[in-house]
Amino acid sequence: MDHRSHTWIRRRLRSLAWLELLNIPLQAMIWFVAVGFPLTTVNIVGFGLTALLLLEGAAYWRAKRRRLDTGRKTLPGAGAFTVARWGNVAVLTAGLLVILRGVVTDPGVGS
Repeated sequence: MDHRSHTWIRRRLRSLAWLELLNIPLQAMIWFVAVGFPLTTVNIVGFGLTALLLLEGAAYWRAKRRRLDTGRKTLPGAGAFTVARWGNVAVLTAGLLVILRGVVTDPGVGS
């Protein structure tokens, strides 16, 4: 199959969106069940930040597919991605501060 075909690109964008979403519970299972990290505030904040970025990634791939399907020149929801871009700076900074505080006050697997 030609990797530039409309059908191939549509399928690829759909799989990217689903894989981003699938990674959220998969990562939770790996870190909190398989590896056994405790459910502390610091670990939950770190995981939550990762999940947020994965959700945004899934939304981006879906928007790209919608753009391809409709033939639009602009990305559907572009404004939301602009807000998320700047909002992520604040959210990730706040999360990093929580994580750093936890690492300093209680170093180890819980942080």
